[in-house]
Amino acid sequence: MSVDPKLSRAVAERVARVMIINPQAPAARMLATQLRDLAPSEATIIADTATALKAVNDLNPTLIFVEHVPGEIDGLEFTRRLRRSMTPPRGTPVILTTAEATAAVLFGARDAGVHEFLRKPFNLGDLTKRVVAVITPRPWIQAENYVGPDRRRFNSGDYKGPPKRLSDKRARETATVQKAVLTLLRHADAALDVSPEEVITALKTRADTLYPAFESIPGAGALAVELATWLDQPISAGPQVRNQLRQKIQALLALVPES
Repeated sequence: MSVDPKLSRAVAERVARVMIINPQAPAARMLATQLRDLAPSEATIIADTATALKAVNDLNPTLIFVEHVPGEIDGLEFTRRLRRSMTPPRGTPVILTTAEATAAVLFGARDAGVHEFLRKPFNLGDLTKRVVAVITPRPWIQAENYVGPDRRRFNSGDYKGPPKRLSDKRARETATVQKAVLTLLRHADAALDVSPEEVITALKTRADTLYPAFESIPGAGALAVELATWLDQPISAGPQVRNQLRQKIQALLALVPES
């Protein structure tokens, strides 16, 4: 199957760095070859999910394929743990590949935070459809019982009434968290020279919300993780530390779109 050059250009960024988690090396290599048929692609093949979770931050993949074989490799658990991690790649699109195409696995994949489901065996056409489906980012949902992309793959533009889905509520909750964190950071920036101890204490208590609040803002997720990690250590309130903290806060606020 020849690939349209326009399609190849469209998917090139998404398949630039791919992580393939599959204990079957021949199948993983075949998938890597198919991806290179779509567009230039560099694939890292990992045999188990534990190793993949340790390596994902350093590899920073643009796309992840994870195999799901009950009793052998749990792609659902890998996705759940990735989504709830504090690593920047937590939002990377995940495509689950499996021959176990049951309703339980399908719904499990959706609830784990998988972007797309690819049933085996598949051909280049099937693969292309799934890759194209993850080019456009989906709204991110951060809630107590679910972390991941909006589970509605197709949104209808016909309904004009108020939002009623649970994911709509979660999206509102995420927006509320973002607003609260932004208010805190702006106050901290203004009050840092007046009451630095109080500012540092307040930021430490909200450190776990920094990444969820900023991950939807391009370029801000990594800075939020950096600030949260920096706060997770003994910090004095000296002038040098205040200056470092102010720089980190202002770097984040500079990326927030004006409203």
